[in-house]
Amino acid sequence: MSRFSRGRMQNRLVTHKILATNTVGDDWICSDIHGQIDILQSMLLEIDFDPKVDRLIFVGDLIDRGPDSLKALNFVLNSPQYYSVIGNHELLFWASYRDSKLVNKRRGLGGEWADSLSRAEHQRLMQEIERQFPLAISLQTSQGVIGIVHAQSPFDSWRKWKTEPFSSELAKKCTWDWSKSRAGGAMVSEVDVVVSGHIGRNTLIRGNQIWIDTLDTTGRPTILSACDLIGMVSQR
Repeated sequence: MSRFSRGRMQNRLVTHKILATNTVGDDWICSDIHGQIDILQSMLLEIDFDPKVDRLIFVGDLIDRGPDSLKALNFVLNSPQYYSVIGNHELLFWASYRDSKLVNKRRGLGGEWADSLSRAEHQRLMQEIERQFPLAISLQTSQGVIGIVHAQSPFDSWRKWKTEPFSSELAKKCTWDWSKSRAGGAMVSEVDVVVSGHIGRNTLIRGNQIWIDTLDTTGRPTILSACDLIGMVSQR
């Protein structure tokens, strides 16, 4: 788990957002891309993604390790049809702006690209992350509700996201901890599916939670439609 000192992260991140049902197009969920923007754009062509009506929701970790973190981050921040929760890499990028003690940790996890940013550009991106990337998203669909959080839901009931205030401990728990992926049959109530990334393995299902971070094992992120995600879990 990340070694953020208590109190270093100020109360400025959004905890939870709700995306209403897309009534005109399809919703897609994408796993960690880590700067691999060219691969992502090729995959969007493969699935016939229509930016006029479709939406793409990321599970976080858009940045670090790959060849074009800045382009990937701006790609999502500047496009109204793209959404993301915050991943542990965005969390570290955000926190290191205010706390220089975290810079070496950011660099060690593939975030050295941020050293080339001006202070003003780092601040702009940090503020956009605060505004646009919540810790969790509830995606409403015609088939049910999909909860999206980077590593795992720290709550056994998804309903708690509607009332839980931001804290540094909550941010760490939902972006770094993946202990539930090792437990059999872990269920989160008040939601149909919870989808996460983070752990860098093949697709893994535990109860109604699914982890889809496949970049390290296949060289490509996973992109699944909202309907397919609900079907994958409900069939088990």
